[in-house]
Amino acid sequence: MTRDIEQANDRSGRAPGAGPGDAARGERRYRFLVAGYALSSYGTFLNMVALNLFVYETTGRALAMGLFMTVRLASGFVAGLVAGGLLARFAAKAVMLWTNVAQAAVMLLLVLAPQGARTAALMSVSVVVGGCGTLFMVALRSSIPEMVGEDRRSWANSLSITGRSLAMVAGFASAGVVVSLVGYTAAFVVDMATFVVCAVTVALLPIAGGGKGGETAGDQPGDEAGRQPHGHEQTHRQRPARRLVDEQVERHHVQEGAPARPARSSRRPPCPVWD
Repeated sequence: MTRDIEQANDRSGRAPGAGPGDAARGERRYRFLVAGYALSSYGTFLNMVALNLFVYETTGRALAMGLFMTVRLASGFVAGLVAGGLLARFAAKAVMLWTNVAQAAVMLLLVLAPQGARTAALMSVSVVVGGCGTLFMVALRSSIPEMVGEDRRSWANSLSITGRSLAMVAGFASAGVVVSLVGYTAAFVVDMATFVVCAVTVALLPIAGGGKGGETAGDQPGDEAGRQPHGHEQTHRQRPARRLVDEQVERHHVQEGAPARPARSSRRPPCPVWD
C-alpha cells in the first residue's frame, strides 16, 4: 500500500506532458551544456595563470598581480549580488550566451591592444572575466530543474562540478606549458576559442529558466498543454491522486479487519441557528 501511495504522489508531482523521452532528451542536452561549460572553465583557469604571469611581465611589479586578482574576485562578488535580479528579467540562455561572448570579446581586445594600452586592457579582462564567470555559473545552476527535472538535480550538480574540477586541473597544469611553448598571445587565443565554443554550445541548445525570456515553446500564450498549473488549477489536478490515496488507505483498513473510514464530504456542516 505504501508503494501505491508513493506512486500516486509521484504522478501528482510530475509535470503534465513530461515523459521518459523528454527526461532523456533533457539530460542529453545538459551533458552537452556541461561539456561546453568545462571547456570554458579550462580557458578561465588557463588565463588565471597566464594573465597573472603576463601582468608581472608587463608591469614588473608583484603588487600589480595582487591588484589584478583583487579586481577579478571583487567583480565576481558584485556579479553574484546582481545575478538573481538579472535572471528575473532575462532568460538563463541569454545570460549564459552573452557572458561567453563578452569574455571572448575582451580576450580579443587584449590580443589586439597596442603596447601602451595593455594595462587598461588587462584591467578590462579582469572585470569582465570575473563578473561573467559568476553570472554564467548562477545561470547554469538555475536552469537545472527545467532541463533535467527536480529529481535529477543532485546528478546535474555533480556533473557540472566534476567538469569544472577536471577543467581546473587541466587549466592550471597546462598554463605554464602553453605559455612557455607558444607564448602569451597564443594562450590568449586558445582562451578566447574556449569561450566561443561554449557560446556556440549554448546557442544551439534549447535552455529553459530565467525571467521574461525563459519561456519554452510549450509556455507560449494560448498553449494550455505546456503551462504549469497554478493556484486552484493545480489543486483540481491533484484531487484524483488524493482520491486514489484515500482508496488505498481504505482498502488497507478493510484487509486488516478495521472499519473503513467514512468518506469525506465536501459539504460544510450547517451553521447553528440561535433562537
